[in-house]
Order: sequence, then structure tokens, then C-alpha cells
Amino acid sequence: PGMQRVDAMEIEPAVVPLSSIRVRPGVAPPADPDHGWTRGPDLADLPDERVTLWWPPGVRAGEGANGGPDDESAAVALVRLGDRVAAYANACVHQGLSLARGLVDAQGCVLTCPWHGMKYQALTGESLAAVGQRLTAYPARIDGGAVWLRLTG
Repeated sequence: PGMQRVDAMEIEPAVVPLSSIRVRPGVAPPADPDHGWTRGPDLADLPDERVTLWWPPGVRAGEGANGGPDDESAAVALVRLGDRVAAYANACVHQGLSLARGLVDAQGCVLTCPWHGMKYQALTGESLAAVGQRLTAYPARIDGGAVWLRLTG
């Protein structure tokens, strides 16, 4: 019971060639005024303690991988808890079904899939039942009253 010993290890710093991260000395990166971030909805337009589907620019409902008119798979599931927002691919890890009508418990910070009751930590997407499983999350931030999302790596 309790910690008995701590060993310190010397660690060599990692050297990463600039070319491996697509940086070339003296060459400016391509112009991207938003630095890879996509403007999403205004925070005021997202109901608190709910899941809201949002389609990225150029994507419409029905254009997901399943192709039907009710296909919501291309949407981003946004979860708002007060002044915090989390963004996920709109697919439960259990069976890939939509999180659109998911339940959000603000007190416990839990998002529950409406189909089979799979529970996730609402702001991280970590499964509360299946160890090591999590929703596919997108980085999200709030700036100037708008939600900004980084949808690509």
C-alpha cells in the first residue's frame, strides 16, 4: 500500500526532422487565416444541455456515408454545457447511430446515446461503460460568441 520508491530516468530529447512535420526552412505555409479552424454556429444558437447537429460548410443533410434523405452521419454533434462546447462525429461507438436525440445530464456531465443507452463523459467523449472507447472528438473553442471547430487533422 502506497508508494515505496521513485526512480528517476534520464531521457534523451527527441529530434524531429522538420520535413517530417511538413515544415521546410524558408518556405511559408499556405495562407490559412483561420489556421485550420471552421466557424460553427453562434453559441447563443445552441440550446444548453442538449445535443445539436451542425453540418460543416458545403455539407447538407442526407450527404453522409449512408446516403438516405434522413442520413445525419456527416453532421457534427455539438454538446453545450453552459459556456463549454464539445464536438463529436455524429456516431455512437456502439453501433454508429446518431447522437441527435441524446440525453445530456449537466449535473453528472453525461451524454447518453438515445438508441441503446451508451453513456459518455459529455465534454471528453470517454465511454463510461466500455473501457478505452470514446466518441470521435473534434477540437472546439469559443471565440467572439461563435463556436470554432477543427474538423481536419
